[in-house]
Amino acid sequence: MLIINSNMNELYEKPLHTEGNFWAGHDRNNILRVIEAGLHYLTTTDLVNLHATISAIQISRDHNQAEEKVAGI
Repeated sequence: MLIINSNMNELYEKPLHTEGNFWAGHDRNNILRVIEAGLHYLTTTDLVNLHATISAIQISRDHNQAEEKVAGI
């Protein structure tokens, strides 16, 4: 568990460097703060749709990670 936490801390501290990405140059903590602040301006329908999008991303990530483990990546 400590390994996971230390890796997550590293992820949260490093700014993203993705050219053309709206979030480039921001660290994950800043991204989360901005998203959380914006949630207050969304309707219930917006939030439900956002939840569906988040769930789809989580499922996709889990599936990709499982495939990588099988492939030995």
